Amino acid sequence: MSEQISDEYDSSDGDINESFTNEDVSLDDLLRAKLDRIEDLEQEISEKDAEVAKMRQQVVEVEVKRKHQVYSLRLECDTCRREKDATEERLAEVYKDMELLVEPENKSPDSELEEAKEKFQHALSIKDSQMQMVRTSYDEIIKTLKEEIVEITEAGSQQELVLINQLENLDKEKSEAEEYLMQKVEEKEEAMESLRRRSRDGRSMCSGDVEELENELSALLLDKTNLQEELALEQEKSNEAIRILEQSNTMLEEKVQVLAVDLAVLRAGVEGVQSTSMTITQEEDIGTFIDRVAEIRKQTESSVDKLSKIIHSAKASMELEDSEVEIGDDAEMVLSTSEAAALVHDQVNLSLRLIELQLQNRLKLLRNEKYGSGDNIPKDTILVYKMDRVSDDMKLAIAKAEQSFSEQMQQLEEQALHEMKRATKELEHSSESIKQLENENAALRQEINDCKDTRLASDQQSHSDERASEVETLCVNKHTIDQLEMETLRVVAVVRIKNEAIKTLSDELSKYKIRDKELQAQLNRVSAFPTSPVANSKTSSRTGKSRTSSRFSVREGRKENTTPTKSSPRSASNITPLRPSSREVFAPHSAKRNKKTV
Repeated sequence: MSEQISDEYDSSDGDINESFTNEDVSLDDLLRAKLDRIEDLEQEISEKDAEVAKMRQQVVEVEVKRKHQVYSLRLECDTCRREKDATEERLAEVYKDMELLVEPENKSPDSELEEAKEKFQHALSIKDSQMQMVRTSYDEIIKTLKEEIVEITEAGSQQELVLINQLENLDKEKSEAEEYLMQKVEEKEEAMESLRRRSRDGRSMCSGDVEELENELSALLLDKTNLQEELALEQEKSNEAIRILEQSNTMLEEKVQVLAVDLAVLRAGVEGVQSTSMTITQEEDIGTFIDRVAEIRKQTESSVDKLSKIIHSAKASMELEDSEVEIGDDAEMVLSTSEAAALVHDQVNLSLRLIELQLQNRLKLLRNEKYGSGDNIPKDTILVYKMDRVSDDMKLAIAKAEQSFSEQMQQLEEQALHEMKRATKELEHSSESIKQLENENAALRQEINDCKDTRLASDQQSHSDERASEVETLCVNKHTIDQLEMETLRVVAVVRIKNEAIKTLSDELSKYKIRDKELQAQLNRVSAFPTSPVANSKTSSRTGKSRTSSRFSVREGRKENTTPTKSSPRSASNITPLRPSSREVFAPHSAKRNKKTV
């Protein structure tokens, strides 16, 4: 732009010098030269429009790539959800198999225990394999999602840097053009002062001087129109760049929100997997208790066999011996031993019955914990409940972030409207000044036409003194010259004010870009946090004292897991505090503390 303006002014200066030297230059040549300049400027404008169209095409291509990435991410999330549903169906089938393990009481206790043990071991092996498969699949999905989020943020930052560089280049070109224009204005002021001195001295001005003034006025008017057109184009470019940046920011925020929701769902699924693993460990403990009960029953049966053998031997001794005293003593011994054996057998049966009842209660507690922990929760497992809680917390945090961002965008829009109003007022003022200049130009043209008429009359009167007759005394009003100077100064001031407004807008855009980057970095940090393992329920399953004690221990474990943690100062400044259930997901330090307490 600066080179073009310099070429135009150099050409105008050359024309002025030629007008001083060559007095016989015709007006047609000047008009042709001006038309050539106008055509050159139109060609340059068309080239710039082509560059703008190329930039728009590049922006459209980048948006298409982003949409493809978003669609691929959504497909992967759908596959993850389907795998999760399949695992939940498998777990439901396993739970049904576990319910079928509880058979009627008609069978013998030993066969029941052995069959239950075999089925339980088979179910545990199947569950372990399924849990390993689910964990590996979830880990891979989380890794891929994190990598894709990083790639998307990097692409957005690169595009923003490209746009910022383009804005900086435009600002540099504007500053160079302003400097060059200021130099030319100073040179023209010096020329105007020289003209004033000549008018004060009372020298007569020839037709060549009049043509020079016309050329200067036309050049000034062209400069003003060019400046106004350039300002309008630059304002349009800046507005388009602002709109593109706003659209890209909204697209990135929507993608980040979708990915955050997907990550929350995946983490809730991981928590459900961990809870199922805890139930599996508790069921393993119950299996060990069942094995112990089987061993105790075997020991009782062996003791009963021994007692039966002793009784048979006593009966044989009673038949062989003949003395009544000895027979009475043996009978008393047999009665006492039989009574003791009966009591022991009854106690053993009662203890075994109590153990079986405790195990049944434990299984019921585990099922209640899986299907709702005794409260009015639906029978779709705790996974759905925890996922709903986490999703609600994430929605609240996202809603607050959206409110803050919308408020900031409203402030920006108000500022932009205010600045546009100011710009329109300044343009109206400049249009009024241009109209005044046009009126003055028309008056000058009338004076020039009058001068030409007088020149033709003098040519007809005397052909011998053509040069003397062409010289006529013409005077330029000081008032018109002062007005021209004032208008040039006004145009320069308007250009400066608009450049300052553009700089303020670019500064505000950079601030909002920095805020967007900070929010994206915080979301990446949140997605990078690991889930907190729920490890306190193992203690309640291994004690096995009674139903009330197990419930109390499970509740204590939950309370310990839901202890709040201190968040970082950066996240506290921009993200709203979450509920205790969601802090289990976003607080690895609290998980370490819970492990120490356990």
